[in-house]
Amino acid sequence: MPVAPRWFTLGSLALAQLLVAELAIAAEAPKLSAPSLDSGKFQTDAETAERAGKWDAALDLYLKLYLSGKPTPELRDRIRTCLRNVTQIQRHRDPAFQQFILTLPVADALTLYTEALIKIQTLYVDRERATYEKLMAGSLDELEHALSDSAFRSQYLPEASEKKVAKFRQSLRDGWRAKLPSNASEIRRVARDVVQGAQSLGVKNPSAIVLELLCGACSGLDEYTAYVVPSGPQAELAAPILELAGYGLLVAFDAKGIVIETVVPNSWAALHSPFHKGDRLAKLNDQSMNGATPARLRDAMKAATSTLGHDLELAATDSEDAGLKFRLPTPLPTVYGAGILKGSIGYLRLAGFQNQTSGELDEAIESLKARGMKALILDLRGNPGGSLSACIATAQRFLPNGIIVTTLGQSAEFSNRIFSSDAGMSAHAMPVVLLVDTKTMSSAEIFVAGLKDHGRAILVGLPTFGKGFVQSPIRLESLDTSETQGKSGFLVLSVASTLSPRGQPLNGIGVTPHITEVDPERQLTIAIAKAMELINTTATMR
Repeated sequence: MPVAPRWFTLGSLALAQLLVAELAIAAEAPKLSAPSLDSGKFQTDAETAERAGKWDAALDLYLKLYLSGKPTPELRDRIRTCLRNVTQIQRHRDPAFQQFILTLPVADALTLYTEALIKIQTLYVDRERATYEKLMAGSLDELEHALSDSAFRSQYLPEASEKKVAKFRQSLRDGWRAKLPSNASEIRRVARDVVQGAQSLGVKNPSAIVLELLCGACSGLDEYTAYVVPSGPQAELAAPILELAGYGLLVAFDAKGIVIETVVPNSWAALHSPFHKGDRLAKLNDQSMNGATPARLRDAMKAATSTLGHDLELAATDSEDAGLKFRLPTPLPTVYGAGILKGSIGYLRLAGFQNQTSGELDEAIESLKARGMKALILDLRGNPGGSLSACIATAQRFLPNGIIVTTLGQSAEFSNRIFSSDAGMSAHAMPVVLLVDTKTMSSAEIFVAGLKDHGRAILVGLPTFGKGFVQSPIRLESLDTSETQGKSGFLVLSVASTLSPRGQPLNGIGVTPHITEVDPERQLTIAIAKAMELINTTATMR
């Protein structure tokens, strides 16, 4: 999913959201083909930035290496380390997160921490990684690292000397690590003891210490699990910007109003709208965008004049499209770009998995069949995933029978559960070629692995990302009352891991294509050639 420009502060940004954001940012960079990529220099520059504590720069470089088709376990580890540090730094500067800390009594913070760890221990995908001892160890690591951040110290420990802070950090490593809790009843006691130790340093707000412990318990598990504070004004202002970004329109604000900064390549807007970089919005849903602020954009998006979408009008400029009116359909289409590429080869872009995806796919395929399609290229490059149930329903459109995916987890919903297809003759039967890359993630990888293992499709491109965990929002309730709900925030928790139909784990590994190719244009050329081969083979068999 595309994201808002970096300058816009997103309240309560979860690790999973940040990962997708960084992937999208890296995707906007110039394409790095094998001949042009100096991987050695990128690696050296990334390591230099990491040693200097320039986590944003290091993460960007590591991601470019990874997304250029050079995924390795070591590189994933570096990305995860940088991601954890970037997220912590952003958290320390996030107004929504800081406001939550200011209004949170330390006793409530300790209660929230205890509830969160109990739920993590009960529901996290890997019981062995979510013991109370390991969760607390992750908590202490996060706090110890926060104390090395000058911004965190100046905000919460302004009067503590470097010597005292260093001594406290040493106690986190050598003292409390020696008495990690082994059961739920000890969680609150140990956390309270840590807070009391921090209070000896003159900590301004003890709840900040507890929230670091909570975020550390999450980030110590994987790069997707996170605690998200209750939504605040920043998140509300970010929502419409993210909604426009979902179409592929990245916008910025200046004195004149709203300008389109980027039209993301291969997005819905790039393929189906007339917008270009530099265009200005004159109206949105009949409301003037002259001098618009994020707040006015939010109000205009809420005031949609049609249930069919958002009506946009371009400002008068020298562009030939000046004054043009256009509608962004709602919900955002997940299947688009339909066309006949060559002869009888159909093409569709599958950009995500939502409730409407399987229906959109059926409609698009029937339209292409009416135009003479005999083989289909499905483009899943950059597909970040989405709904697991939607992914299963979409895979069933191509598999007459057999296993699609097996999930493993602690909860009954995912424990050794097999998702399969019994579509039979109703499944689409045309030959299929899938385009994939290192930005093909999550449920998109489940779809790809399902078709590959059943010999239902030829895969062309790069190995997929390897995000084989299923996330679920887990609501926390300890601070809620009968009058006020949602005060406790929630966990984005990895609740299940996934196995391909042949039993291969997807997390950290991904799916390897039949034909590996780095260059995006060559990928499509090869896909067309393979589709032609499949058409000819099918005709011969008849």
